[in-house]
Amino acid sequence: MLTGRHLQPALPARTPAHQGTGTRADAQTTEKAAEWGLFFPLLVVGAAGVLLVALADDLARDSVPGAQLLFFAGLLVTYVPLALRALAPGASRQERIALLAALAVLLSLVKVLMQPAALTYYDELMHWRSLIELERSGHLFGPNPLLGISAYYPGLESATAALIGATGLPAVVAAQLVVRTAKLLMVLALYLFLEQATGTSRRAAAGTAVYIANPGFVFFDSQFAYESMALGLAAAVLFLAARRSSSTAPRVGSLLIAAPVALALALTHHVTALALLAFLSVWLIASALLGRSGRDNRGLLALTLVVLVADVLWFAVAGRRTLDYLSGDLLQAAQDAADLLQYRSASRHLFQASNGLTTPLAWQLLGLGSAVLVVLTLPLGAIAAWKQRRRHAAIWVLALAALAYVGSLGLHLAPGGAGFAARTSPFVFLGVAGVIAFSIDRVWPERARGRARSVLLATWLSVVFLGGVIVGWQPSQQLPGPYLVGADGRSVDPVGVSAATWTGDHLGNRNRFVADVTNRNLLGSYGYQDPVTYFNDGVATAPLELSPTFSDGELALLRQGQVRYILVDRRLGTARPLIGVYFEDGEPATQPAGRPIPPSWLDKFDSLPGASRIYDNGDIRIYDLGGLLR
Repeated sequence: MLTGRHLQPALPARTPAHQGTGTRADAQTTEKAAEWGLFFPLLVVGAAGVLLVALADDLARDSVPGAQLLFFAGLLVTYVPLALRALAPGASRQERIALLAALAVLLSLVKVLMQPAALTYYDELMHWRSLIELERSGHLFGPNPLLGISAYYPGLESATAALIGATGLPAVVAAQLVVRTAKLLMVLALYLFLEQATGTSRRAAAGTAVYIANPGFVFFDSQFAYESMALGLAAAVLFLAARRSSSTAPRVGSLLIAAPVALALALTHHVTALALLAFLSVWLIASALLGRSGRDNRGLLALTLVVLVADVLWFAVAGRRTLDYLSGDLLQAAQDAADLLQYRSASRHLFQASNGLTTPLAWQLLGLGSAVLVVLTLPLGAIAAWKQRRRHAAIWVLALAALAYVGSLGLHLAPGGAGFAARTSPFVFLGVAGVIAFSIDRVWPERARGRARSVLLATWLSVVFLGGVIVGWQPSQQLPGPYLVGADGRSVDPVGVSAATWTGDHLGNRNRFVADVTNRNLLGSYGYQDPVTYFNDGVATAPLELSPTFSDGELALLRQGQVRYILVDRRLGTARPLIGVYFEDGEPATQPAGRPIPPSWLDKFDSLPGASRIYDNGDIRIYDLGGLLR
């Protein structure tokens, strides 16, 4: 007899195979979560740090005390947790890359938050003029009265103009987007290069996190200027070179990609292109001396030749102008260093602006501590690198670059050497990053656990990063606030912008103007005028305002420079300029020495026959000097 239970349909048994399918799915989910690790919660932490920076900016605009402290706290909250996790033992390669990419994007927003809707830095306004020229004419190499050499290195402006044409974005938004993208490319390519050079993803993450702490990262190389874009291209070529030297990488493909990138770099920034060529050349020599295989050397030689050809081809277009432009700074830095060594000049006061404004003592200690910690950590990394990777030529080049960084610290004592040292930091700090990656691997080994090591490393990262920010950009210029005389972005305000815009609306474009350094850049960009300078035109126009009277000598300068208009900013008489000059190097000293310009010198045009005041907003006056030239 069949019972009811025999009539029930038989359920399939749960076989081990079915169980295995569920286990694999769970394992894959767990594995994916492990690959991302702490990225998402730390991304929220980093975003909170950027929010603190934004709040500090708002407080600084209202001159609220404590804004600087909140700003530094925001920087540390953004940088330290993400950097520490990126180089921590146990983090996956995917998590490390994601954390470093997030750092690149978040920290690049610090500069944007200071002036979200405008380009205000000295270099930015000069490159903006090149962008305007390119958009108006539709042709490359248009004249730039603010920075003549930039017309011959139009890579940044060409990329920005292309983005504007393709998307219709406002110029400022497109400019910011190009620079942020280049910043992200640089960090990712640098990681991939260091991964090949140091041998592990953890050392690559450590080196990249340390590189982000270099003095130029947060501000100088986040502005709309050609070096900001060029660093990303150079890092991409370095990665391709390292990849090409590996035995498993496809060689022809790397070379085909590297060629257009090298050419794009050559027409973007002269110094970065030369620095890359020098790095690859030394790498090639080191590889030959170490007896690497002929195949490896041939691959590196081919890529070095590609970069050399790209540089030579572009130097054929802009070479003479480039040499004239660069030689002045190099010779001046060398002369200042020689004078200092031979006791012919006094050493520069560290952390003191040209107008006597001194950085607070606490920030000075952080800046000095940053350099000291880096120098003290380098020997440990050099020893570890020697033991583990001394047969790899790239490590030798990184060590030489780190040595160059140590040597460049002395330039900060020379009166004219500090600027040169600051501009070299993005290049020589690559060596610092590569060597210190081995130090971190030695102090905090992959299998080690414990809070003491993480606290020690977090402290080291905090001092090096924050000190680098202080050294790289004066604290008085890191936040928005009231107008300051001769203080880069802090000197750009609605008063100056409205005056410059008025000239374009009422006087037409490309008039020959004389103005101080800040208003000169505003006139050349917002007003599309042609300011006259000694640097670009060979006419020393500073005496027109830096003299108590208007004499035949000043009239001769007007005629020589074919100057029609002069802009006088009466605020120049309230303080000495933070950057050291009102107009440009070599300008006459004001009297009495060390004091601001006497107001009577600035007001002399009101009583000058033939001069007509055509604009006055209370602080800025514009005079038509056409009556003097008849």
